[in-house]
Amino acid sequence: MPTLYSRITGWGYYAPERVVTNAELAQTLDTSDEWIVQRSGIRQRHVAAAHESTSTLCVNAARSALQRANLAATDLDLIIVATSTPDQFAPPVSSLVQHELGAVDVPAFVLLNGCSGFVYALATAHQFIASGLYRNILVIGAELLSRFVDWTDRSTCVLFGDA
Repeated sequence: MPTLYSRITGWGYYAPERVVTNAELAQTLDTSDEWIVQRSGIRQRHVAAAHESTSTLCVNAARSALQRANLAATDLDLIIVATSTPDQFAPPVSSLVQHELGAVDVPAFVLLNGCSGFVYALATAHQFIASGLYRNILVIGAELLSRFVDWTDRSTCVLFGDA
């Protein structure tokens, strides 16, 4: 059997419209733009609107990736969503994404992991492709952390946003 390789054929992203700047955080916290940038390199973060969820962030990014890859959702063989902030536990965010994209009969699962989740999901997708089981896999990494962050704690709230 010949060696099969995987490659990224399309990519997409979605960031919520609302931007919270360091200057805005400095109005309510004992911090400054300089303090935040010096420690993190971060100048702003995106924060989801009330009507947005992890699944809506995923769907928007997925549509962009599918368009760039010139694929329809029905061309997919598998959907993997890496997140530590699912909309709820059941149904899983991967099934919500699958349904919203119209990826009928496409298996989907959540890799429940934070920071390294997207890398694990890419490695998992590669293994499915290298084994010959699948050809087109949609890998999504998304977090909606703003709803879980303590916005009065400058040691953490300056680090997190949604995308």
